[in-house]
Amino acid sequence: MCGILGLVTKEDSNLTSALFKSSFECLFKLSESRGKESSGVALCSAGKIRIFKSPFAASFLIRTSEYKELFQEALSGEILKIGKIKKPFAAIAHTRL
Repeated sequence: MCGILGLVTKEDSNLTSALFKSSFECLFKLSESRGKESSGVALCSAGKIRIFKSPFAASFLIRTSEYKELFQEALSGEILKIGKIKKPFAAIAHTRL
């Protein structure tokens, strides 16, 4: 079996980047029960899609420096000074058995 998840914000959302990231990672780890053999994530912001895949479980993937850098890069232009996401932002992920 596989797990597929996603989280999307609208423009001028009241959601902070920290809350978005932690919520997404919680969903990602919960979906790991659907597949632990590989995982991947795609982040869409400012018309650009960033993708990171690995042959590891989601709980391992979210601890990698590549994943952290990908999220930081994707959110860097989307955050207001107070930490809230100002533009539409989407993150999807999969876990595979």
